[in-house]
Amino acid sequence: MPLPSGNDNHRVVSYNLKWSILIKLTLVAICIGGWFFAYQWGKRIALETNGQLVQQNKELKTRIAAADIKQKKQLQSITLLESARQIDKLALNNVRTLVRELEQDKSTLHEELTFYRSVIAPEHAETGIRLHEFTLLQGDQPRSFQLRFVVSQISRKNDFRKGEARVNLKGKQGNKAVSLSLFELAGQNSSSLPLGFRYFQILPKKQKFFQFKLPDNFVPEQIDIVINMSSGSVRKLDKVFDWNKELATDVGKHLDLDLGREPEKKERTKAR
Repeated sequence: MPLPSGNDNHRVVSYNLKWSILIKLTLVAICIGGWFFAYQWGKRIALETNGQLVQQNKELKTRIAAADIKQKKQLQSITLLESARQIDKLALNNVRTLVRELEQDKSTLHEELTFYRSVIAPEHAETGIRLHEFTLLQGDQPRSFQLRFVVSQISRKNDFRKGEARVNLKGKQGNKAVSLSLFELAGQNSSSLPLGFRYFQILPKKQKFFQFKLPDNFVPEQIDIVINMSSGSVRKLDKVFDWNKELATDVGKHLDLDLGREPEKKERTKAR
């Protein structure tokens, strides 16, 4: 006869401890195996990735090295091109300078030829005493100036002639009219210089220009050149130049020569 039961929903289940432990061990083994497999798989992926990165790094280094070599070659090419450009520029400047010097020489030779023609071929000009190549320029220092001129004779015989030359600067110092000897301002011992020539004489003789400096508060207005000869049909030449006009003209003339332009011809001085 079956035993009575207070609750029909309750069931009696038998529990096997060994089986339970086996299941747990199996689950643990599966977890450990899965973890180990995942670790090995991740390790393999990491090694492959690392290998790829190493290879890419080597390729990048190779590309960078090639780029550096290419950049150096380009820099060398640029340097060579720049050097060639500078050489071409220098050569062009030299050519321009040479052309300017040739133009200046041409202009100078033309003026000298005109002058020598007037001296050597007097049949084409009026006889007498002449002034040529009168030039007045500013000096390197304040109130300093330079002056030169040529005295010549136009004659049928061209005898040797003697005389003297005086150059006076006329102007004002304060409210007073003043006349100064240019030769004395230029350091000469006398207010006159001796002349002796058959065809012409360049003044000054031993240097290119008379170098002189104006006194303070002196304002020049005119340059008076007086030539006295001891013999000949025409024994005196007195020519007055305007200071400002001659200074501006001669500065412009030399500027034209520096720029390679043909300078304007100054009017020749006639004897009286």
